[in-house]
Amino acid sequence: MLKSNYLNTISSIFAKRSFTKIETPIIENSDIYLRKLGPELAGQLYSFVDPDGNNVTLRPEFTSSVIRQFIENKPTSTPTRYSYEGPIFRHNITGNEKTQAGVEIIGGKDTDYEVISTAVEGLEGLNFKNINLKIGHIGILSSILDQFEFSDILKLLLVQNIQDIKDGTFDQNSFYEEMSNGQEKSEINNENTNVLNELIEKVMINYVSGATGRRTQHEIILSLMQKWSDLDNKKSFIEALDKLQAVSNISGNPREVITSLKKVLIDLPQPDDTIASLETTLNQLLNNIKKDINIEVDLGYVRGISYYTGIIFDFSIEGTSVCGGGRYDELVQILGGPSTPAVGFAYDIESILNLKE
Repeated sequence: MLKSNYLNTISSIFAKRSFTKIETPIIENSDIYLRKLGPELAGQLYSFVDPDGNNVTLRPEFTSSVIRQFIENKPTSTPTRYSYEGPIFRHNITGNEKTQAGVEIIGGKDTDYEVISTAVEGLEGLNFKNINLKIGHIGILSSILDQFEFSDILKLLLVQNIQDIKDGTFDQNSFYEEMSNGQEKSEINNENTNVLNELIEKVMINYVSGATGRRTQHEIILSLMQKWSDLDNKKSFIEALDKLQAVSNISGNPREVITSLKKVLIDLPQPDDTIASLETTLNQLLNNIKKDINIEVDLGYVRGISYYTGIIFDFSIEGTSVCGGGRYDELVQILGGPSTPAVGFAYDIESILNLKE
């Protein structure tokens, strides 16, 4: 009964904010999840072959399914606002089935604040106090690497290992030497791929070709080595990692973070409007949400799902994560649609219920 009441409260808030509620199938073609979920979630999928011989998966999250439906519907105007609720299925130690409720705004570039404020209103509608909001930004990390013209595979590899770079445990010298040795030999052997194997294992699921299927670890290493000419200057490689480490260690209140970020990147070309967009969103939050919501910006924070390209965020209460989301401007195109920006979030209903017990 309590769960139903909470879902009704959340649903009414979504409707008030002009989100159209949609249904998505529990069973989907596996390909829409394998393309961009990331290694952590990919290891939790319930996948099987259906009687028609198709590779299918129990829905582990809603965003990819919502995007597939958006592409099929071909809406004539955007932004399009969708809401949803229902079960998701993941193999993990906390239980195999959970309930999510959330929203997606597809087609809007300046809708980060709208999505985050919607999440805030829902939590306040459930009478939560002392809400903590953590914000990161994948786009800023990626834009730093763009300045050095790295290959897409290498950029994704480094961003996915940002925690090691942040902590200083990323062995940049071994990585560089092994890549350089591999390029010189034009071959792969067990002696020069120890670091690569360990790093690439974390991001294997991100490399999918529609024609050939998921690449093998061997193929990924080959591709990296073939593009190693991007990094024939060790100085530029070390400089890029130093910038990543400096930026990923910036955290604190929103205004201090923006000031620190601009100082760290002062000697690099400003990454288009990425910093300005984040600053605008943070100012909107500071000016409009209640003061009892604690906002922390952590530029080394990354979420487990790999399709995020911009702002990412997580709401927690008493140390429990209850809601998370972010911007994913490439996912529509990856799944076969036109280039379309998008952002969304989902509540973890079971975590919310546990806090209310």
